[in-house]
Amino acid sequence: MRSLSLLLLLGVVNFHTVHGNGEVRIKFIKYENSKGEDAKGNCCDRKFGFCKNNGCDHMFSVCLDAPGKPNDITRCQYGKFQSKPIKDSDINLFGSSIADLSNPLVFNVKTAFPAEFDFKVVVFDHDKGVFSGGNDHVDTLTQRMKTQPEKSYITKHRTTLAFKASMACSAHYYGKDCSKHCPPPSATSHYKCDVTTGQKLCLPGWTGTDCQTKEKKLCDTNPCKNGGSCVEQGGAASCKCTSQFKGAHCELSAATPAPKRGPCDSLKCSNGGLCLEVSDTEAKCVCIGDFTGSKCEIPVKAPSAKPAPSKQSKPGKTDEEVEIDEYFATPAPTAPPMEAGDTDCDTLAKSGFLYRDGVYDIKPKGSSKVIKVYCDMTTEGWTVIQRRKKGILNFSKDWQSYKNGFGEVGASEDFWLGLENIYLITKQNPAKYKLKIKIKTYDGEWLIAEYSKFSIDDESHDYRLHVSGYSGTAGDALNSYSDAGRHLHNGQRFSTPDRDKDNSKGNCARKYRSGWWFNDCLEANLNGPTLEVSPFGKPSCGDSPCMSWNTLAKYKGTPILATVMMIKPN
Repeated sequence: MRSLSLLLLLGVVNFHTVHGNGEVRIKFIKYENSKGEDAKGNCCDRKFGFCKNNGCDHMFSVCLDAPGKPNDITRCQYGKFQSKPIKDSDINLFGSSIADLSNPLVFNVKTAFPAEFDFKVVVFDHDKGVFSGGNDHVDTLTQRMKTQPEKSYITKHRTTLAFKASMACSAHYYGKDCSKHCPPPSATSHYKCDVTTGQKLCLPGWTGTDCQTKEKKLCDTNPCKNGGSCVEQGGAASCKCTSQFKGAHCELSAATPAPKRGPCDSLKCSNGGLCLEVSDTEAKCVCIGDFTGSKCEIPVKAPSAKPAPSKQSKPGKTDEEVEIDEYFATPAPTAPPMEAGDTDCDTLAKSGFLYRDGVYDIKPKGSSKVIKVYCDMTTEGWTVIQRRKKGILNFSKDWQSYKNGFGEVGASEDFWLGLENIYLITKQNPAKYKLKIKIKTYDGEWLIAEYSKFSIDDESHDYRLHVSGYSGTAGDALNSYSDAGRHLHNGQRFSTPDRDKDNSKGNCARKYRSGWWFNDCLEANLNGPTLEVSPFGKPSCGDSPCMSWNTLAKYKGTPILATVMMIKPN
């Protein structure tokens, strides 16, 4: 028996455009009839009953069929080829042809691909002459082939055939079985075809099954009054008012209204005490230091007589700076029992706790839940929803952790306040909360991204993000249209490693080891892992997941050292 040498052809096959769903290519590699005999065991070439040694004259009848009748050469659903004889050779090695046929053989499949094909080959020995009895049957070879991009086969019966099958969709057909047709976009089309599924992906501003419906613009209703102009940005609309008007819809006169008088206007607290409005008509003093009484007028103990400190006792500081130092050296007041109006840090700041950073209890309107929050009162009542400072706390958490929050709420600790808590706070007035993000770069510079509108949906809508109205120095990474909008975060649902809600084929949250409003995948990820920064040269995240904000200009692609995210009403 002569040895069979199989040539495995590797690489990508370039297909020509055909009419239909796809094509199957069969490339003959080698055929071996080692004994040089027909199906009856007779030598291929005989003369006067004696065998000649000049080899067989093989002819090939090739058939591609749907599975079911592998031995029925008359049924060839997807096509049939018949070659002329290859003379005087028991072993045939194939190049670019099979006798008069091109190699590979191309079968056009004008329907969706079946799960399997039946490949059938009948081999004859060509005889001619006065005394020949016609062509002699040599062998019938069959092979069941699964639908897949490419595979090599060796099929055996009496003889052996080595071949390779390649399958691919025609132009504009997609899917594992080439059943999805996505026509090439014309000049009037508003979509592109997904290269894997063939699904029509609408271009920005268009919607509908065929992407022929123009999305309704937020400014179409002309919500701005008194000559204001409507501006759309990041999926939200805002009004740009003339100098004479203000308000969300330019509905208010720009003239400064008379200040609203409250109960604290008539209650004067002594000795540094702070006035706290309990209701619209009632106020009380919160005393600090060693004083008590309804107006903090009574000393708890008689202070020892000592001269007032000289404001020149601290060299290098002005009188004003000394007074500020003495004010903040005073112990912070103890927060009183939570009042019904304590809905966020802004209401606490307006109730008398301005400039007193710390942990407070709040209860958002319409909620029975009491939330422990950290209030940045130095900047006028911001509620901190995320802090990354130490880099010790792992932010690669599951959905439940991101929903409820994790870490220790405090001034110096890393924490995430919780999606449900953020939702309860912002739903009090979704159109009037703003977001401030502070980002510390690898060389210690703090940059700011502030958004005039911020809110998230509830859990049934996967806490979808709504943010617009950017200003600042860090760049608008949440509304960036980089890579044809595939990295736009605004309008995206929240994803975690165990709950994939992004628009990627993979799992962005698992890949980048965090929870975030991923698209496909990101332009920003403030919950990503912290990276150690080398003191030598400019650091880079490289292929590693890290805290990132990709609109930082000269810092793009570099790791972030610290972040703070905080919200407050406009």
